[in-house]
Amino acid sequence: MLPWNPYEYLHGSNPMLIEVTKLTGGLSLPELLDHIIDVLRTSLSYEKYDAFDVATSVSEVSQNTFDHNRDSDTCGFLAMQVYGTGRKRFLEIGVADYGDGLATTLRRNPKNLSVRSDADAILKAVQLGASEHDDPTRGSGLYHLLQTGYKHQGTIQIRSGRAKVRYRGDKRQGWRFDVPHLDGVQIALILRTKTQS
Repeated sequence: MLPWNPYEYLHGSNPMLIEVTKLTGGLSLPELLDHIIDVLRTSLSYEKYDAFDVATSVSEVSQNTFDHNRDSDTCGFLAMQVYGTGRKRFLEIGVADYGDGLATTLRRNPKNLSVRSDADAILKAVQLGASEHDDPTRGSGLYHLLQTGYKHQGTIQIRSGRAKVRYRGDKRQGWRFDVPHLDGVQIALILRTKTQS
């Protein structure tokens, strides 16, 4: 049992924040996605369907945190925070797990045996249809997340293993970086306000 936390009454009190939340299955997502939609609409002036589009992309990526990892103890995490004010306001959503990583997951499908490095895996994973499953209906999560980021001039960062790729919506390009090894996949989506206030 965890010790008593004197700050527990503050949990959930900031509408611009979703504290790091453990994801163990799809049942934990609807409330989190509703919160993200509400913040996008009320604080960043996103149209209803654009906010739903963002939430759908976040849902697909979140689902991957427990769908693509074979260890039953593996789970995912989601967090969100809004920074700044007025025209400089932006939202960052983070989704992460400590599972097998993109390279290992993609190599489960014989079509992806050409994936040699973690950077190759990230670049492959953002392509439509790239999946551990040999099923044409799978492999759309990271592709849709990237398209959503481009549509809203956002920034997306994907890290897996020893690689990180950062995509900028205004450039429609990814920059690759070598980073120290970290298990799993870590994704950040950054979106700016739509208002001129």
